[in-house]
Amino acid sequence: MLIVPYSLLIVLLRDLCRHLLEELPQSDLLRYETSLAQVDLAALFGAEGEKITAALTLPERAARLQQVVNQALRLHSYLDQALRQAPWLPGEAEAGLRLWLAAIAKVIHDETSLEPDPDRPGYFIVTERPHGKKGHYRHACANDLDASYRDHGRGQPPHIQYNNSLVASPHFIHAVQAVTGATPDPVPLPGMLQRLFERHGYFPPKVTADQIYGTGKYRALVDQVSGGQTLLVALLPDYEKRTDRFVPSDFIPLADGLGLTCPNGVTTTRWFLKPGSDGIEFRFTAKMCRGCPFWLSAEQLALNPTLPHCRLPDGQPNAHRDVFISDYRPYILAAAAYNQTEQFKRDIRQRPLIERIIFNLTHYFGARHARSTGLAKVNFQLRMAATAFNLRQLVRRLTPHQTRLKTEAPLLPLPEATMA
Repeated sequence: MLIVPYSLLIVLLRDLCRHLLEELPQSDLLRYETSLAQVDLAALFGAEGEKITAALTLPERAARLQQVVNQALRLHSYLDQALRQAPWLPGEAEAGLRLWLAAIAKVIHDETSLEPDPDRPGYFIVTERPHGKKGHYRHACANDLDASYRDHGRGQPPHIQYNNSLVASPHFIHAVQAVTGATPDPVPLPGMLQRLFERHGYFPPKVTADQIYGTGKYRALVDQVSGGQTLLVALLPDYEKRTDRFVPSDFIPLADGLGLTCPNGVTTTRWFLKPGSDGIEFRFTAKMCRGCPFWLSAEQLALNPTLPHCRLPDGQPNAHRDVFISDYRPYILAAAAYNQTEQFKRDIRQRPLIERIIFNLTHYFGARHARSTGLAKVNFQLRMAATAFNLRQLVRRLTPHQTRLKTEAPLLPLPEATMA
């Protein structure tokens, strides 16, 4: 999908500012009038008869982006300061205005980089961030601030969507939850299991899921929320296959967890806590590794690329080797052992059965497209779709030929169903 540079960002900012100025006179007419005097409305919203952004040349689009972002910043800065001063607005009225101010600030922060303009004090030089450098949970539509971009991968373009998760057996849906589209698939699962217990008094013994659920973090969360009653059945992500070098699973931690032994038998007690990560990073210095048979030269690897090795041959001779050991390592090791069993092979065969429910929800029960905006309404729509599906299943199973419910199979999460 071809996205015209700047066009969508300019439209989004203009829509957000328009929503803000439409709500402001209903709450405070005086602040509305003074706010209009602070900005150039023609620069912010466009002069009458101006060309649409997509029809402009690239330099013209960049110039329009400068105008729109700077005027949006001026409006945001003035009104933010004005709301901090008397007369105070009722809490509900101020909250509505603060919502639009926060959305404007987030879009500018997520989508652009700002540098002070040396030629115009109080103005900024605005550049749009490149793909991959933009913020998380980006706003995509001024009419629905809860929806966000969902990236399906595999070369497909992102879409403005919600991400819906279900916990289901082969015949019935047991729990549903809609979250914003940018939320990773596994995030809702622990909370859904907790609500399932609160409402029905049980945790499922097993939850069969896609490989994306198989990280140590989500295995740990499911184990903790269920008190060890629920086993997460999923393939392990193949992160360690990205390199031919020794990986963290080849290293053995000491009993106290404050040391690490490498495949050559060398132990280090140098460790660091990485900010924002759940684990410890251990360091092997060049002095520790010197003379190691697994520190191969480029010639050795060229002759036999399959030789086990720890350091890259083109690395600096004085460089250290860091090894990150996750706090979730025990869960990964336990899953690796379980995934080799015949029981796992039987359990994982349950996963494809959920595709029938996906098809039913999206094709027959209206769960393909959201009919309203906002998470509350989308969750209501999803629950009604799941309820309708369950009622149909119940009627089918309580026929004169079959008056008793069959035994349910292990519960399964359904992360793929999405509404947009």
